[in-house]
Amino acid sequence: MHHPHSQETNVRILTLFMLLVFTAQAQANRPDGITFKSLCACRDNEAFIPGEACEKFCESRPTSGQTRLYMSFNVSDEIAQSDLRNVYGWCTKAVDVQSPSCAMEFQDEEGEILHTELFSRNTTDGNSFFTIVDGLQLKKNYSVRLREFSSQQTSDVKDVRLTVKVPDYDQAPLAIQAVSEYACVTEKLGLNNKSDYLVSPYLQHSYFLEQLRPDPIPAWKSSNCHNIFSYGLIDGPEYPRLFERENALKLWSATDLRMLDLDNNGSMDIEDELLRRLVEDGVPVSTTRFFAPLSISAGPLMTLMGNDMSAGGALGFVMRSLINTQTGLAFCAGDGSLQSNPLARHLADLTGSANEALYLARREKLTITNSQNGGVLCAQDDYLLVTQSEMKKSWFFYKNGIAVRPELSMQGELVVKNNRMHFFYPYSFERPTVRSAAQRTYSVVTLDQAYNDPCWSNLAGGLPNLGSFTWQSIAAHDKRLACVPASAQR
Repeated sequence: MHHPHSQETNVRILTLFMLLVFTAQAQANRPDGITFKSLCACRDNEAFIPGEACEKFCESRPTSGQTRLYMSFNVSDEIAQSDLRNVYGWCTKAVDVQSPSCAMEFQDEEGEILHTELFSRNTTDGNSFFTIVDGLQLKKNYSVRLREFSSQQTSDVKDVRLTVKVPDYDQAPLAIQAVSEYACVTEKLGLNNKSDYLVSPYLQHSYFLEQLRPDPIPAWKSSNCHNIFSYGLIDGPEYPRLFERENALKLWSATDLRMLDLDNNGSMDIEDELLRRLVEDGVPVSTTRFFAPLSISAGPLMTLMGNDMSAGGALGFVMRSLINTQTGLAFCAGDGSLQSNPLARHLADLTGSANEALYLARREKLTITNSQNGGVLCAQDDYLLVTQSEMKKSWFFYKNGIAVRPELSMQGELVVKNNRMHFFYPYSFERPTVRSAAQRTYSVVTLDQAYNDPCWSNLAGGLPNLGSFTWQSIAAHDKRLACVPASAQR
């Protein structure tokens, strides 16, 4: 049965029909045959599409901070021999009553489409252009074409992926930075502009990079960080720090460019490379956040009368430890264990170094007595960063009041898991369970323990910091803080 359409419906049908006819006529009148000849992406003389040709093209091409995609096209004989002549004419000259308009069209793998404005490169052939592609994500695949909207005609399609050139050292081991340790002795309170001497001065340890060696301590400070018996009361830059230990530990250097986010995609370039390798290897990926900056006190604050310690800047990078799912024990990629684990293998390859665990230890609680008024306080905590090679030779646990050394075995690791571990410092590797008068007891602690139970919690106190990095929810069996490049055996 025939149902007549309303007048409005008839108008809509007629309009749609005319549009289809108009578009078909436009397509017929505007010849196709545009193909890409060349394609290069540049940002201020740097190529963002790999290849020698693009690198040479971008060398002398400043872009005012923009990422630009430069294109040259070939046109068919039909276009070249018509009034359009070239791509510029194809995009700007009307055919019949059309008003043409062109743009570059980018489509990602999820089907999202982005159009960008086309700019002429002022060349005489009319086939060379650029477009600004700051809106494209780096290291993401796109299909690109030139589209003319009135006719819906397009050029051929090219695949494009913007990337930063991989540095020549990409396959080299990560740069390693040596870290030195030293101590300062606090002999007076110095709080509230007082200078009350303590009956028992105490030490606090700090860490530094040689290129950032600590400044001399002013004479009015509450702490001394040099040997006053050898060099006098006035500190100077020529004096070694008190109890200075060069190469106390090693970290991955923050100056290695792979620890930066050069492509501004929100992750460090070393993490991008790890993800690429894992995906290529078919390894399931839940996170690639395996490196974090480590900060710990660099020494006393210079701006206050007191003896509070600075928070310090980042010394370098540490690596997250892994968990053996068969045993539940923590291990470090590159420590020689579980080499069949693909994640551990790729991390070890990326670092290019033998690696070991790093532990955080806190000194036993001390009370300090004011020599003037007899007041008693809890001394500020002292923290040490201890490498696995030193810890294994010095730690012990107490059993029935006796210091017992754990075995270097699987059973020994389980003992470590179920006991609190201690050591005496300065080390005595020959007699690790016998404490001398010059030694203090230190205990292995987690970051949570360090932050939740400090003495003088209103002061910085040299607490370590890993920035905003969140470690794995499964705690390491031996309370290790992280993994670092292995130090030479001492």
